[in-house]
Amino acid sequence: MEVVLMSQRILGVLLGVAFTVTTLVAGPVPRAAATPVADSDALYELYGRVFPDPHGCVRGQPAKSPFAKGSVCATQFIQYPELQSGLQFLQSKFQEFMDVYQVEGESAGLPTTSRERRTSKLYAVRVTDESVTGPKKKFGFSLSIHGIERAGAEGGTRAIEDLVTWARHEPGRGLLDETLGPGGSAVTVGQALRESEIWFFYPNPDGWTRGDVTQGGASYQRYNGNGVDVNRDWPTIGYTFRGYTPASEPEVKAFTDFFSSRKGGWVGTGDLHGMLDANAFTFTMMPAGQLDYARNKAVVGVVRRIQEDANPRLEWYLGIQPGNESGSVPDVAQQWGTVWDTIDYTVTGGLGDWMGTPIGLDAYVAIDNEMWLSHLAPNTVFEPDLEQAHIDGNKGLIYAQIEGAFRESSRSFPLPGKLAYVDHGRRLSHPGSTASTDPHAGLSPQPDITTDVLSPSASGHEGDPLDPMFEFTVLGPESGGYRNGGLTVQVTYTNTQGISPADLVTAVHVERACQDDHDCPSGGWETVNSHWNQAQLYAAAGHTVNVNAPLPGSYRIRFDDAPPGSHRVDIDFTAEQSWPDPGQLPYDVTSVEFFEDLRPYVPEGAITRLAPGEILSGAADLSQFDTVVLVNDPLPGWYDPLGAGSAQDPIEFTMVNPVASPVSNTFDVTREFDVDGTKNSKSMVVAATWPLPSDYDLFVDIQMPSGEWLEVGSSAQGLNNGETVRLSNMFPGRYRVRLQNWSGLAQTVDVRITFSDTAELEPVQYPVTRTEAERDAYYERLRAFVESGGNLVLTDGAGRALPHLGVGTPADVRPQVVFAPYAAFTTDGDDDTYDDPLAKNVDQPGAAEGGGHRHQTQEPVPLGYAIQDADGANMGHSFSWAVGSKAWTDAGGRAVGMVGGGVTLGEIERGAGRIRFVGGLLPDPEERYDHPFGLSSYALTYTGWQLFENLVQWTRPLPDVAIAASDVTFSPGPKVEGKAITVTATVRNLGSGSAQNVAVRATDNGTQIGGVQTIASIPAGGSGTAAFVWDTKGINGDRTLVVTADPANAIRELDEANNSVTATVTVKGNKVRNASFEESANGTSPDAWTSSGGTSYDSASEDRSVSADATGSWTSDPIDVVAGRAYVVLVDTAGGTVAVQQLSAAGLVLGTLSQVTSFTPAEGVAQVRVVLTGGLIGSSTFDDVLLWEE
Repeated sequence: MEVVLMSQRILGVLLGVAFTVTTLVAGPVPRAAATPVADSDALYELYGRVFPDPHGCVRGQPAKSPFAKGSVCATQFIQYPELQSGLQFLQSKFQEFMDVYQVEGESAGLPTTSRERRTSKLYAVRVTDESVTGPKKKFGFSLSIHGIERAGAEGGTRAIEDLVTWARHEPGRGLLDETLGPGGSAVTVGQALRESEIWFFYPNPDGWTRGDVTQGGASYQRYNGNGVDVNRDWPTIGYTFRGYTPASEPEVKAFTDFFSSRKGGWVGTGDLHGMLDANAFTFTMMPAGQLDYARNKAVVGVVRRIQEDANPRLEWYLGIQPGNESGSVPDVAQQWGTVWDTIDYTVTGGLGDWMGTPIGLDAYVAIDNEMWLSHLAPNTVFEPDLEQAHIDGNKGLIYAQIEGAFRESSRSFPLPGKLAYVDHGRRLSHPGSTASTDPHAGLSPQPDITTDVLSPSASGHEGDPLDPMFEFTVLGPESGGYRNGGLTVQVTYTNTQGISPADLVTAVHVERACQDDHDCPSGGWETVNSHWNQAQLYAAAGHTVNVNAPLPGSYRIRFDDAPPGSHRVDIDFTAEQSWPDPGQLPYDVTSVEFFEDLRPYVPEGAITRLAPGEILSGAADLSQFDTVVLVNDPLPGWYDPLGAGSAQDPIEFTMVNPVASPVSNTFDVTREFDVDGTKNSKSMVVAATWPLPSDYDLFVDIQMPSGEWLEVGSSAQGLNNGETVRLSNMFPGRYRVRLQNWSGLAQTVDVRITFSDTAELEPVQYPVTRTEAERDAYYERLRAFVESGGNLVLTDGAGRALPHLGVGTPADVRPQVVFAPYAAFTTDGDDDTYDDPLAKNVDQPGAAEGGGHRHQTQEPVPLGYAIQDADGANMGHSFSWAVGSKAWTDAGGRAVGMVGGGVTLGEIERGAGRIRFVGGLLPDPEERYDHPFGLSSYALTYTGWQLFENLVQWTRPLPDVAIAASDVTFSPGPKVEGKAITVTATVRNLGSGSAQNVAVRATDNGTQIGGVQTIASIPAGGSGTAAFVWDTKGINGDRTLVVTADPANAIRELDEANNSVTATVTVKGNKVRNASFEESANGTSPDAWTSSGGTSYDSASEDRSVSADATGSWTSDPIDVVAGRAYVVLVDTAGGTVAVQQLSAAGLVLGTLSQVTSFTPAEGVAQVRVVLTGGLIGSSTFDDVLLWEE
């Protein structure tokens, strides 16, 4: 999978050299020396290993690997027969630690000169401590699925020998002791093998054996014998390119069957590849799938661990250093990231993804890895230093991945506050359709057909009179009593040792005669399927085409540009489908499942789901949340109308492109033009053509407000007569065409720029079902949430909320069509923005980036977004939403990431809060492209996860309502039974945000005093008061009084522990009986009181009292007192006087104290009476007569 796009021209040079060599091969290639490989005890003793290393005999010498094993030096790649004999011998030596399995089935078969197929056996190896049974962790490593990429098989095979050798002789050594030293590993070799099964398998022997020089091979091959890229043939969830016909190849069928019986418990897998050139010796590539938080952290932990091992393990080779300082190429030991971030494209049908998804092994951490210069170069040329580095690098990767699974990764997402997400209600479901309804399912397929075709042809076909064609008939139940579930066409070309020029140019098509319908009139042919020839670089001598459920009728096999010779055609009819087309597997997906999957990793109650209607109606109290996230559709049912009128007129000009040396970033010719913002231009095509075939590269840039130029599109297809760049939903502004001359003569280049009022690709459109009034109310509540201190996060198409929040117009928010969603962490195309808080931890040590500081944020394939056009060429169908740069900056926004010249990551301050936007993170899954194996709900990359973490780092300014003992006062002062006491509580706000509607409650021994009081608002640093009337009637002694602010914890605040104060209050007992005159047995006078003279009793009032005129008085019943003790008298009176009669034990009056408020009974006083006397003028009123002992 592993051709780095920046190296296409290097590939062209190598291609020319390779085929100059291969076309000279007219007879058998001389056999080369053996590797060597030990397959006997004598050789094992001599070599020191079954598979000795290239530096086995020079270990320890300058610029040689200190990690090499063996006593002799390997001089050639392991040959496939040597692998078989070597593994069998190794198993015989270490039976307690390894098993070699011959997997049922064979390879497709390498075409031979006689046009037969030489098939190979398939092998898998299990390494484990056989003495320990029971469930174990499982690891799996695929070695060189592309036969030309030898690094995986060379390193993985030797890793098998390391593990079993250490397990027997050094079980206590750490797996990474070689690089990190003793104690640096989380697991020993012995523990790893006791607790794990480590599987290795070899999925492409055809591509391997074609280059085995000891067998006369001349060139390794990427593909299998059918010319199929086995690393595009695995079923994967999400978008599937039907040209790959997943699981059609015998190697894939064999290994899927083999591992299907061993599902469960897979914690780590690795698919080990090679590449051509790169700035890093090894790229570790992260999986594409629905990875939740913990799984993503585990993946990052493993790739970082691989880097920690790779730096010291590879530093002996070419001056490789941990950083970009050595000046060598490659100058970095390892980089990691997504497939696109590392090798600049991504795939569907990859083995690594199959191993990491539920329809495969569902490995917890499933990675791919690339090794520098293990590809078309060196091919069969064995350079010992390079191969030793490949071996060391892949061993380290394997050991680090195993070791990483024994390390703990984070399972706690750092969410600082409370988050609400708005569920847009967009859920995509399919029940699945797998049951057969064919009434002819029991019939047999028709007999196979084998024939030879000659090229050039005597008759040809309408496309080319010299190209061959073969017609045949597919029979059916009515025409022959057959049922054909599928057919496979296998073509074997005239070849030399499995090498044929056919792979360079030839196409094979299976076509069916038209049935005179509207789309295909009689006499024509319609293509049913074609051979998918991915790169045309490997000179494969075989092609295959699969057709499922072929309808009966006339068919033909048509060749385009077939090479001279006689070519064998085998048509195999099968009862079953020729490839296991699943129909449509069921799925039930929604992007907001992301938040439900996040719940286990945050505190309970930290995430809340909201429906849009809850915000619209005001039922949701948004002040309870720090962050509110709108995902893709900000207000389902409302969509702003966009654009009307005609598109901009075409622009035409010529450019003269001079001869220039092909130096990267040297742009020879530029021409500026404007995209008119007053026109309804939704797409633009920039086409440059020239008369003489040349290798020009075409770029389109937009000018930023700063004056800098930012690339928004490019096309670099190699030698041709033209390049085309297509843009949709581009922003208006100043643009330029850049034409770079890589290889060509000076000539005039014609440029034509056309515009359309229709975008070539748009997100799924939904109808408007809401009113403008609903829209305005909804966004007003969100605006209030932000201004009061909330953090509003908008992802993907939710950026369409921005115009309703005061940022630009609807035309300023546009979906940019991209190969995969990303953010370029720059604002000018040059300087990076990695220091911004929203970009925190994106640029981690070793993290790879694309051009312009680009980092992929979301994987398109698992969600169903196509990455290819109908012909299989790379083509983006995903969206990264962006806001016009000027609109963003005019609104006071800070730009952090860009796409298409617009802002796709940034922040705007509003009031006390923030609006944060990311344009490519959580789109809806996509059903418009083929997805037979189902869909995923989300597929964030490690960058996407990191951005989400950064976006929600926010705690809104919170109040802190507090109350202390000194904040509670009582009036009047004395606390005596029967006295109404006012309790006043001062509530203070010690926080940074205001507190609204603060409830305050007071209780006496658990019984609420009065009603709950509400303080409307307490600003930050301010205070408010609440007062309660405490009726102490019938209450005396020590009382527990509790005053609490926000008793229901309805207010989110900084500290919930300081909201309450508890005090013990002593209520003195009142010694006066019927002190408030409420009791009256006869209803005309109060009990326990006697009167004389002019008096009255107000018995009709709710609050009863007594009165007396100048002649009247009221006297209480005797009250027991103790001589020498202090007493207090307190009476509510209006105009009268209070006296205390002191009585002896016999009831004799010993004296009267007038106008008294306190007294101490003299010696001999045993009782007292309270006397209430009317004033001199008018009537005096008395109530609440209190007498208590101090």
